[in-house]
Amino acid sequence: MTEQAMVERVRDAIMKAAFLMNDYGTPSLENPEECARAAIETMREPTLAMINAGDKVVIKDPSIMADEVWEAMIDAALAEQK
Repeated sequence: MTEQAMVERVRDAIMKAAFLMNDYGTPSLENPEECARAAIETMREPTLAMINAGDKVVIKDPSIMADEVWEAMIDAALAEQK
């Protein structure tokens, strides 16, 4: 089984959030902030390709792992205006 791309994961999270917010059983973006939060929360766990790309960026400091940097950035985005 191949890893799901981040775009697909984010799409699925937005659709799930849209369905949960709608009493009619159809997607609704009436509350785009909640959909955005669902998308950002999904991005908290990077794909292998994202980790590899991040590792290349931080290679100058081997003590920093790309997935740790990514998770910290996503946590900060989720904490904004909560």
